[in-house]
Amino acid sequence: MQDNPPNFRKLFVGFDGSPQVKRAVEVAMELAECVDAEVVVIAVAQLPKPATMVEVHAVLDDAREHYTAAFEKLVRNAKEHGLDMTTEIVVAIPRNRSSTAQRPPALTWSFSDTEEHRDLRNLLLAPSRSVF
Repeated sequence: MQDNPPNFRKLFVGFDGSPQVKRAVEVAMELAECVDAEVVVIAVAQLPKPATMVEVHAVLDDAREHYTAAFEKLVRNAKEHGLDMTTEIVVAIPRNRSSTAQRPPALTWSFSDTEEHRDLRNLLLAPSRSVF
């Protein structure tokens, strides 16, 4: 075992509002306290395919309305524990796959070109990594 804790800058947690994910956020906050990292909570707004710009804006507005109260509560809780937390809503478009019904539908991620989104995109889309 290492003497030094890992050097995490950010811990990413996908968020859907479920009790399991709320617990995952708590665990990420506990880990963030140990390694002095920021917690980034991400919700995915799923678009119809194909989507018009009007639909994109409508889906994002609905997602913001849906997640705002939960995100505010999470951020408030993080601040009470002296932690930095960022919340994001990203857009995904389901893509068709010619696969068996056992495989869950894949998502195509769309990110703006900020440093945080590049980090997230690289983490999520890296073929050899698992995201928990």
